[in-house]
Amino acid sequence: MRHKGKKAWVLLDNASKLFPAVCNQNDTKVFRITAELHDEVVPVLLQEALEQALKHFPYYRSVLKRGIFWYYLEASDVQIEVEPDQYRVCAPLYLPERDLPLIRVIYYKRRLHVEIFHALTDGVGGMLFMQVLIHYYLLLHY
Repeated sequence: MRHKGKKAWVLLDNASKLFPAVCNQNDTKVFRITAELHDEVVPVLLQEALEQALKHFPYYRSVLKRGIFWYYLEASDVQIEVEPDQYRVCAPLYLPERDLPLIRVIYYKRRLHVEIFHALTDGVGGMLFMQVLIHYYLLLHY
């Protein structure tokens, strides 16, 4: 990450540059990865697992900013909280006027969902994050 003042930042790669410019309420550029577990999700353990997983993916805490000519990810201390499933599938994560996390971790009974704004990572990065999240969750749960 580069440093701009006190906050670290990184430019989006070529594939990611398009997503912030073309997303809207109907086409959010958010994708969802789902896993179904054997037992119901325990939210407190999932939150702890999320904190552990984010140590391996620190830029997942970043917020998307618009520069003069380009978009970039800026390091943030924004809290990412696990939530019960209350949104429509792939609801918007990026809103230009707000510094929101670009990732959402939600659960419903035995299902665990991770939704990610596509400028943050692709499906491979999302799957890797989901695997690490489940790994920590299962370690804490069992």
